[in-house]
Amino acid sequence: MSDDPAEGGGSYLLRGLASAAFPGSDHPDALLYAPAGAAARRPVGLVVYLHGFDNCIENVVRAEPGPCQPGGAPCPSADLIGHLERSGKGALLLVPELRPALASADPGALGQAGALRRLLSEVLQRLHEELGGLGPQDVGHVVVISHSGGYRAALALAALGGVPVPELYLLDSLYGDEELLDRWLGADLRAFGMAGGRRLVDLYTRDGDTAERSQGLRRRLAQRLHQEGLDLG
Repeated sequence: MSDDPAEGGGSYLLRGLASAAFPGSDHPDALLYAPAGAAARRPVGLVVYLHGFDNCIENVVRAEPGPCQPGGAPCPSADLIGHLERSGKGALLLVPELRPALASADPGALGQAGALRRLLSEVLQRLHEELGGLGPQDVGHVVVISHSGGYRAALALAALGGVPVPELYLLDSLYGDEELLDRWLGADLRAFGMAGGRRLVDLYTRDGDTAERSQGLRRRLAQRLHQEGLDLG
């Protein structure tokens, strides 16, 4: 694969990021994938994906499961690059590392206010030449997605990250931090489902903590909408 996104796309593993969740780790801090032609877009979309327990950034972008540690067992992959390419959207994919190959939901520095703005600025500055001078001001629509234990970092980035996030996807990932979700939801729910508004997708399994919390979220939203004369649908 070419490393010139204006020609054939590029995938970049970044180390030594001061804005990483856990700076100083010997593991790559983030992965950025730019589809062909993405660097020429103004504005360009951005998808931020937070992986779950016992996984790592290199593995979740793969089409086939692979190990996160030398000699380790294969971890579930998500084929993120393949899905992005097949979508034809031409957005950037940013996958910040959390705790690789550990069952930890700790967001580290990604839980702090302004974390997404700092991370995005540093990543684009590091790849200034490779991405044709693309800067934070050139990033448009932002989508944040979390799987399972990535929920704490995802909710913090969406609610506190310093970059507007109009779309949030929780993939079996609402295990807590509802106060951050409520902060992202905001006071005015009329913006949801409208052109230029926000979108929340919460997918959960039938049994377990995510089901109970997700059903509780639906009840809270339904009550708020009812008070405003709206219908959750």
